[in-house]
Amino acid sequence: MKLTRDAMAMPPIVFLHAFPLDSRMWREQVACLSKKTTVLTPNVRGFGGAKGAQECAAWSIGCFAFDVLSLIDQQGIERVILAGCSMGGYTAFEFWRRYPARVAGMILCDTRAEADSPEIRQRRRDQIERIRREGTSFLGEFVEEMLISPKTREHNPSLVRELRQWAAEAPAEAVIGVLEALAARPDSIETLPTINVPVLLIYGEDDVVTPKECGVRMLSRLPHATMEIVPDAGHLAPLENPAVVNSAIEDYLVSLDAWRNLEN
Repeated sequence: MKLTRDAMAMPPIVFLHAFPLDSRMWREQVACLSKKTTVLTPNVRGFGGAKGAQECAAWSIGCFAFDVLSLIDQQGIERVILAGCSMGGYTAFEFWRRYPARVAGMILCDTRAEADSPEIRQRRRDQIERIRREGTSFLGEFVEEMLISPKTREHNPSLVRELRQWAAEAPAEAVIGVLEALAARPDSIETLPTINVPVLLIYGEDDVVTPKECGVRMLSRLPHATMEIVPDAGHLAPLENPAVVNSAIEDYLVSLDAWRNLEN
């Protein structure tokens, strides 16, 4: 089902990007949806040329959520649909805990509700030490090997090259700050039942970082949720298979509009 302009009396969408990329990862969604509703694509401090990395005294997911609040306040927006991929999903959970009245809906893509395990925290510490020694150039390899489906690597090498470049462009101080924030983020399992707005879960079929089982666990705890599995995609489904992701989002927005009418 496709959206019409008449169906779009709804809040804007704020797309929150994954680590170690920036807001460019949402370009296909911006192209699809920007003529139908307001779309905002902020960058986390230091990423994508955003200011704030050097001025940030303490990095945390709470800081990122506050930055989103500041953005929508500056725009004069009352309520938004939060669409977060991976790290963006963690920010969406924190935003909900702090500012639930500002959320009209959520789209959670290739993310998890659980906090980092001890093994993952150690992996992040190892990455921090490597960045201090070598810089961020190795992050391109990390993106290619861990975040992208084998099908994407085989059939879309130009996208792989582009993603490697984006990852390598991230400033070291921002990457280290984000890794520290990710490792320290709270568990969101107990938050899930409190999210009383419609939620769309999107998972790449080949995601090995946050496999679809992460979404299945969330699906059982969220009061109003649906789930879409995206074929031929890994951890970055919005870029790897944008047609399927865009269609799922459009259908979600139509159902959200119907849900809001019933609520009213």
